[in-house]
Amino acid sequence: MRSWAPFYRSCLELVEVQGLPSVAFCCVSTEEFHFSNQEAAEIAVKTVADFLRHSTSVRKVIFNVFKDLDADIYRRLLGAD
Repeated sequence: MRSWAPFYRSCLELVEVQGLPSVAFCCVSTEEFHFSNQEAAEIAVKTVADFLRHSTSVRKVIFNVFKDLDADIYRRLLGAD
């Protein structure tokens, strides 16, 4: 299975080009394609964090989750626990 990092990067770049301050992402590939919830969240958080280290109009990124399992994973990765 290929990485979702290019998807997140291209979306963030588009948001930046449009000068928008925020974007929301849902969990991708964790159900239909049986991609690991943990790995998907790690890719999402790392890619977004790397992008936000550079000067950008993006000030807020929302990770929209549907399951408690995913919420717990994102909280841990984001240091919210």
